[in-house]
Amino acid sequence: MPDKVQYKEGSNVEFIIKNQINLADNETYFVLEDKNGRKQLLKADYYKKYNLKIGSKVNCKIDHINCAGKIFIEPKHPYYEEGKIYNFTINELKIIKNRLGKDALLIRTLDKLNNIAFCKIEYEDFSKFELHQQINCKVELIKKSKLYLTFINSKNKSKEIGKFYDFIIKNIKTLTDNFMYYILEDNEKKEYILRFEYYTHHNLQIEQKIKCRLVKFSSEGYYIIEPKHPFYKINKIYDFKILTQKKDNITGNYNITVEDVYKQEVKFVASKHFTDKKISCKTIGLKKGKPLLSI
Repeated sequence: MPDKVQYKEGSNVEFIIKNQINLADNETYFVLEDKNGRKQLLKADYYKKYNLKIGSKVNCKIDHINCAGKIFIEPKHPYYEEGKIYNFTINELKIIKNRLGKDALLIRTLDKLNNIAFCKIEYEDFSKFELHQQINCKVELIKKSKLYLTFINSKNKSKEIGKFYDFIIKNIKTLTDNFMYYILEDNEKKEYILRFEYYTHHNLQIEQKIKCRLVKFSSEGYYIIEPKHPFYKINKIYDFKILTQKKDNITGNYNITVEDVYKQEVKFVASKHFTDKKISCKTIGLKKGKPLLSI
């Protein structure tokens, strides 16, 4: 039987807090269990102000599924929701360099839990902001209980996570982290980046027009985008060759490694071991040029 609870980035899953444990790194984790008995770990230190208790139910967003198939979850915030706009007070202003080496304004505020919340402003007139000013910000991301914000005014229209937008590839260059990137522009001439090595099978060219999905807002303050895949389409089912299966002794889940159409390793997590050499999986998303899979 396939998993009834589908773990997909951005989806919401209800868990019960079953236990609290200390792992080898001397850090405390909650053990959460979904309605199918599948367990996930949640680092307790980040959520001390959330009043989480053993035996209580907690709604969590599937925040991130990494390239190894590991799942990261984010409990519902007591006061804020992603995608909604709230009023904040500026406590600090600072000019920084973004990943493209251009000036950006970093604004620090405090949320209702007295946690620091950051807002990075890339395309505005910096001189119109001042300390203690009230500004409207959209909560783009909540990660490890912290808010990541974008400034909202009457002139700009915030893009929506999950939607496709048109981009033009303007350049290929090495950035400050010494990795090579495609530099893309949207219709408003705002810049975005794609790590070059992840998309060699896409055959992307300078001045090419492509459609990319706005995947999410990163904790470093920029949008993560993903081009349409040359082969895989989201919500379609494909056959994959199983390479390895390894059980996680803490959660009881299996880490599955398969091979995609370009001979790349793709990893995901399932609740059981498979006896066949091939497996049918649904593509629930795309990440770094690879499909994100579920059974």
